[in-house]
Amino acid sequence: MESNHQEEKLNSLDGEPMSETVLTEPTQEPQSPEPMEVHHHAHHDHGKKNWKTYFWEFFMLFLAVFCGFLAENFREHYVEEQRVERQLNIMVDNLRYDTTRIGRNQMANRFGITVLDSLRKEVMLIIQGKKEYSNFYRLREGLNVYGEPRFNSSAYTQLTTTGLLRLVKNDSLIIQVNDYYERVTYMVKSAVEAANLTSAKVNEQFNMLADQTSFNELISAFRASYPPLQDTAFDRLKEKVFATAQLRLVNSSPTELHKLYNDLVQLEVAVKILESRMDYAKSSAVKLMNEIEKTYH
Repeated sequence: MESNHQEEKLNSLDGEPMSETVLTEPTQEPQSPEPMEVHHHAHHDHGKKNWKTYFWEFFMLFLAVFCGFLAENFREHYVEEQRVERQLNIMVDNLRYDTTRIGRNQMANRFGITVLDSLRKEVMLIIQGKKEYSNFYRLREGLNVYGEPRFNSSAYTQLTTTGLLRLVKNDSLIIQVNDYYERVTYMVKSAVEAANLTSAKVNEQFNMLADQTSFNELISAFRASYPPLQDTAFDRLKEKVFATAQLRLVNSSPTELHKLYNDLVQLEVAVKILESRMDYAKSSAVKLMNEIEKTYH
């Protein structure tokens, strides 16, 4: 009864009966389900491939590799041909250098041959009894006057060591190149060696006969220079020595004089052979230059 009394008291608060309150939760509208994504899968044919499919796949792969190989091979071949042409252009420059040097050395050869011829005749006069030796000593200065050309073979060495010479288009050109650098230049070099050996013999024999004491003052005043320079003071002193000194021989034996004469003959012949081979080398160089320019220009 106490509980009922409390309920009545609560209901009669403020003199107004409390209406019974019903608490309701908010209603939620039903949500429609989101549409599901539909995934379309490609239908693969998992059937067995026939031989034609394999063949075409292999053929296309082979064709791609083969074309790549051809392109790379063509590129390398093009690069090598450009290197060959560049080296042949350098070879033309080398050959121009050779012809220039040969031309200068030929001038020295011709002067040397003239001196040797005069000295040989002077020795003959001394053998026959001439006692005046100024020409004998003057001409002695020309004993070593002859050309020793130096060939520039840098391009040829590059072509042979790298194997590029085989790519030269013209077989006749390859033959000419090898002939010039292997045979022609060797001919000239061997002629130079022969002249050097004979010249050494002549100088040794000359020194056995000559008396150099009269040139003591001249030797003291001598100054070497390269390239040679004109020294007027030295030239005046030299003329004074030849004019006033008592020039003589330390050995006037006919036997030794004949030996000197024979050595001079051999040297003169050697220089003339060198001159002819240098002339041949120059014409060969010009011919080779023309062949290169005709083939690659």
